Amino acid sequence: MKGAAGGSVLFSTTVPRTDLSGLGTGIADALGINVGIVGSPIINGGALGTPSGGNLANATGLPISTGVSGLGAGVATALGNAANSANGFATFGAVQAVVANNTALSSLPSTYATAVARLGYYALGDSEPLIFVPSGSACSLGAGAGNGVTQFPTSDGKCWIAQTPNSVWDAAWAGLDNTGSSSNSVKLQALIDALPDKGGTIKINQCGFYNFTSTVHIGNGTSTTPSTRRGVHIVGNGDVMLTPVPAAPLPCVQFSWTGPASGGPVVSFDGPLNGWGLENIYFYGNNSGASAFQLHAASDGYSRGVVANNFIGHSVVLDTYSSAGYPGSAVYNTGRNIIENMFIATSDHNGAIGLILDGPADGSTDPSLNTFINLNVSVGTLTPGNVGVGIYLAVADTNLFINPLIFGAYSAASYGLVLDYSKNSIYPTANSLVGGALAKDPGVLGQAVFTVGSPYYTSAPNYLNGMQQVNGATISPNVTGISTDLPRIEFPTLSASNRTNNQSGTLFQASMTSLYRVCAYLTTQTAGTAGTASFSLTWNDGIAHSFTSTAPLDLTSTAETSSDCRILLANVSTNVSWGINLAGVTGTPAFGYYITTERLN
Repeated sequence: MKGAAGGSVLFSTTVPRTDLSGLGTGIADALGINVGIVGSPIINGGALGTPSGGNLANATGLPISTGVSGLGAGVATALGNAANSANGFATFGAVQAVVANNTALSSLPSTYATAVARLGYYALGDSEPLIFVPSGSACSLGAGAGNGVTQFPTSDGKCWIAQTPNSVWDAAWAGLDNTGSSSNSVKLQALIDALPDKGGTIKINQCGFYNFTSTVHIGNGTSTTPSTRRGVHIVGNGDVMLTPVPAAPLPCVQFSWTGPASGGPVVSFDGPLNGWGLENIYFYGNNSGASAFQLHAASDGYSRGVVANNFIGHSVVLDTYSSAGYPGSAVYNTGRNIIENMFIATSDHNGAIGLILDGPADGSTDPSLNTFINLNVSVGTLTPGNVGVGIYLAVADTNLFINPLIFGAYSAASYGLVLDYSKNSIYPTANSLVGGALAKDPGVLGQAVFTVGSPYYTSAPNYLNGMQQVNGATISPNVTGISTDLPRIEFPTLSASNRTNNQSGTLFQASMTSLYRVCAYLTTQTAGTAGTASFSLTWNDGIAHSFTSTAPLDLTSTAETSSDCRILLANVSTNVSWGINLAGVTGTPAFGYYITTERLN
């Protein structure tokens, strides 16, 4: 009914949507689109279907796990977790999984990231990068505070755990101070303790002055228990200067003792342990510290480029523990170590010793089979009355020094080399110094070689082979226990089966044309009924010579002995031969003989 103001439309089958009033903007248009097509209305309880496009800018509550298809495995789960948290996506910008230093790392909660890269300790770039991962509990070390190396607390009471490599560790990971302003003893100890039991290498990359106020211990052995830790190598960056000349450039890495007087050593290898290393470190005692480093029953190690300067005690020590303290009296020597290019300079302090090798008085263990290459020792005890020693050998056996140099301005009470038999008269034995030189500054009064006590008759001599003698640092041929490169023949008891046989052999081949003295001592140990034994020599100085003792040994009495010496001139490369000649022997005598040699010039 056209024109009516109201009423019902009774006869119309459809009403155009455009004629509907009260609809919101766009509703009339949406009603004209098939359901499921872009722009159509959503049916309550229905699905979106598969629209070819659309805009969900104002949609809320869309479930990620069921409402979005086409996601890769684990993506929906990651989208449901907080950014930069465990199992969540890392974001870039204000929040990153990389921090500049340790302070920034410790300010993060454990939920910050699954892993964080720390690019420095105090400041960006002052250490090698190190990766940390969060733990679900407080740090196990330091009562929750961590150890300052591999564990650091998070801001929420948990712990950041370092993912350390299996090879080389950066010393800066422990925050060592290289400015000389604070002690590094605790920090370096923590770094060493954090290494695996089988050890590893700690590289000190930053040059500087590293102070120490207490001893750093490597290994946990004692006089009764072998160490459970081994294989720790400390390596400084670059080389150190061979001699501590003030005008020379400073070494890259210097370990200085700033602790109590007579304290130290700076570093102690506490065995019994196998495997250790120390390279390119300049130890400075400040005329206060006792020693640079010590090897306590530490074997199979290597050291190169180490300087020990201005220590007032024993600068470098190799020693051992008695085997009596170990189960089954196990023997743990300090042995098979190689130490090369080491320089030691003692201070002008009473009792200062450069290098000492010693073991227990019972002689059950000792420093043995160690090799020193290009060892330089400067004895600095110039003040009258101060006793100083370059190399001190006591209970030590079969150690080799190749091209050693012992020198200095040492006073009358000081010595270049000391052999101490007072502790155990069998030792020192069979140690060899080959090449190099014994020297003194011109005019000083100290002795080159000195002995304490007397060696037991079965103790093998210590050899000085081809060492030059400079500025009056002469090696006396009569020094007890020293052989200047010549052998000794001994046969303490000649068995009865050999009692009627002459004995002979080559004593030595002359290394130079020189005067030599050969002495023999014969003793009857079991008396026979008749017979004598006499000592003989043959040699060549251009003419063949022979000598037979004019006082033969009487083999009929155990109270009898015979001794004789002969000085001879032997040409280079000619043999000097010996013999024990028997005459008229009857019965069953037994005898012994000892033959010693020495070069006189």
